[in-house]
Amino acid sequence: MSKLTHCAIAAAILLSLAACASSVKPETIISQVSPGMTQQDVVRRIGPPDSEYGASGNSCFQYALGDNSGTHFAVFFDDQQRVTAAMRGSCPGLPR
Repeated sequence: MSKLTHCAIAAAILLSLAACASSVKPETIISQVSPGMTQQDVVRRIGPPDSEYGASGNSCFQYALGDNSGTHFAVFFDDQQRVTAAMRGSCPGLPR
């Protein structure tokens, strides 16, 4: 195969993966987070947050989902850096 063919195949694969990622529902991602998980557990499971708010004891990770990042969900942590809640919405103090 030519170099151009390899590039075309790689581009098609990347576009397919992007289409799959944009169709993931927030609830599917949120369901992967459960109370008691550490911040490190959350990052390993769903990746680094798009935004982070607060200090230890009142911290929140915010993730943006969707084609235009208009859908957010937030993961809240206690002073032990363990999940207390995960829900659709934004962290307090961060733009929506």
